[in-house]
Amino acid sequence: MALRSAIGFRKMLIILDDVWNIEDIIRLKVGGPNCAYLLTSRFLHIASSFTVNSLLTVPELNEEDGLTLLKALVPSLDMLVPLDDQARCLVRAIGSLPLALTFMGRYLRTQGVSGQARRLEAAFHHLSDVYERLHLSGSVELTSGDIDQMPCSPSSLYSKIMMSDALLSEGMRRDFYALSIFPSKPASFSEEEALTNAQCSLETLDFLTDIGLIESGGSGRYMLHPTIADYIRVRLEETTAQKAS
Repeated sequence: MALRSAIGFRKMLIILDDVWNIEDIIRLKVGGPNCAYLLTSRFLHIASSFTVNSLLTVPELNEEDGLTLLKALVPSLDMLVPLDDQARCLVRAIGSLPLALTFMGRYLRTQGVSGQARRLEAAFHHLSDVYERLHLSGSVELTSGDIDQMPCSPSSLYSKIMMSDALLSEGMRRDFYALSIFPSKPASFSEEEALTNAQCSLETLDFLTDIGLIESGGSGRYMLHPTIADYIRVRLEETTAQKAS
């Protein structure tokens, strides 16, 4: 009420970033009649509940744009042409995911600041390991007040994906991990294949789509992002190791 009163009839753009539940939208609609809102969410059902005609799905970057972003984050790459192939392979391995590129770009930049090519080569080799890639820690430098600067905020790709994984019931998690038998994007798998080969229920497919852990690939088809597929493989390896010990 205090915010609504302070805003009054002023014109403002209010950005609600990374919304996880509809109740938060209701609480945060504090603007007056002259305000507009921009909402971002990983959950399609939340985004669709907020708008009817202005829903925009933002895909990951294509390979060339992903490479451009990585080079913008690591300026020394432009001076080291022999590393172009390694940079492209890394972009392809993570499916040009901007968040992953930001984490890795920050790490590569710190390793390449000396100008020594061997240090960047070693850094690329380090990132070729899926486990190291997912657990790479560090804040995402977007703005000085970014939420990732907060100590309680997840500081790796692994921990960020785990936040969505934690929303799954034990049965849904088992079904989700079973989808790793299918190749990741750009390949897709059919609903029938998921039900038959992975023993995944329709309820799980719908929920995984709603929370962004799998993507719709058109009517009756689905896709698994390479980074999500890597996460599943690491989780399964960790589970196997825990049982063995």
